[in-house]
Amino acid sequence: MMPETMLETTGLSLHYGGSQIMHGIDFAAKAGEITCILGPNGVGKTSFLKALAETHLRSGGWSA
Repeated sequence: MMPETMLETTGLSLHYGGSQIMHGIDFAAKAGEITCILGPNGVGKTSFLKALAETHLRSGGWSA
């Protein structure tokens, strides 16, 4: 049996001012998984998580 998808986004895009900071991000996390988002400072990890939590308005894409 496949684990249930708990969080999924397809084509996530974010803009700040006139700058596009993310484009076309696809992400899925299944029930029971431990997921880590790694990267250097300033690449958008926090913005990505805020967009998933819907504390930032997405410029495009879909999530559930």
